[in-house]
Amino acid sequence: MKKMWKKNEAAVSPVIATILMVAITVVLAAVLYVMVMGMTDDPTEKAPTGVLGDPNVSVNATAGYDVVISITSLTPDTVIVNLDYKIGTGTTADVSTTANYAAGSCVFTDVGGDGSASSGDYFTIRGQALTATGVTFYLVFEPTGAVINSVLITP
Repeated sequence: MKKMWKKNEAAVSPVIATILMVAITVVLAAVLYVMVMGMTDDPTEKAPTGVLGDPNVSVNATAGYDVVISITSLTPDTVIVNLDYKIGTGTTADVSTTANYAAGSCVFTDVGGDGSASSGDYFTIRGQALTATGVTFYLVFEPTGAVINSVLITP
C-alpha cells in the first residue's frame, strides 16, 4: 500500500510575504532607533536664564559679613543638583541645602521645597570676607559651566 500525499498548495502569495517582511523590518528599525536615542544625552542642553536680586549684607558678629542673595527669576526652574556657585575668583562649588556655615560657606534655601531653584529661593553666605571693592557671586549651570548671573557684594 502506497500512501499518496496530497500536495497542499494553499500558501501566502509572494506579494503578501514581501509586504510582511518590509513591515517587520520597519518596526524593528523604529524600535532600535527609539532604544538608541534614549541612551544618549542631549548635548545641546542650554543654561537657564536668571536674575539675582541685590545682596542683603549685614555684619557677622564673629567674623566677616553675612550675605543673602535671592533669585528674582530663573527660567526654566532648574534642579538644584544642576547648580554651582562661585565666590570671587575661587573655584566653583556645588549648591548645597545643608546648613554648613563655615566661614564663607554658602547654603541654598529652597522656599518651595520642590527640589528646584526658582523665583523666591535664596542663598545665604555666612562669614564672607569683603574688601571695599567687594567680591562677585556667580550662579553657574553645572552641565555646561555657563554663568547664569552674577552679583557684586560690597560691604
